[in-house]
Amino acid sequence: MKMINTKQSSRFIVPNWVKWVSGGLVLSAMMLLIFLGWFFHSVNEKRTSGFAQSENIALEQTEITGVESVEAYNGGDVIHIVKGLKDGQPSQYVFVSASSGEVLDTLPRQEAVSESGMVDQWKQSCDGCQLEGSRLAYEDDLPLWELTYEDASGRYVFIYYELSNGDHYQTLSFKKAI
Repeated sequence: MKMINTKQSSRFIVPNWVKWVSGGLVLSAMMLLIFLGWFFHSVNEKRTSGFAQSENIALEQTEITGVESVEAYNGGDVIHIVKGLKDGQPSQYVFVSASSGEVLDTLPRQEAVSESGMVDQWKQSCDGCQLEGSRLAYEDDLPLWELTYEDASGRYVFIYYELSNGDHYQTLSFKKAI
């Protein structure tokens, strides 16, 4: 009796090309995840570079004893804004030039308009506006609040108020090009 040589069939046998394509996709996905992790790390490192130095400068040259946070403001010069603590309580805003390492200005928080107070003042003057965000800024040797919002006309607006008294400083608006 002659036997016919046939391959065994099973529902678990996968063609060779499917194994190669699946392996390639898994390897590509792993390489992409590694690249994205490296990219995020390098961008975040550049964004926060100099924060530790500015923190140390603020601690050495002012009366603060701790740091709550450090932010960067990109105006004409990069300014690091150190939110300082004294005895564990919010104490001062310290504005440090990232390029020269010099303390440009300090302002006790109790002498500054609070963020919520500034937003409330802005709301009263802008009907139909949608607030996008608020942050500390520093322009022309002056500590400021920067509020960004979309107005009723659909323009994207940056408005600046003096940090010490809440007076209007400057407004920049951009029309959508869509």
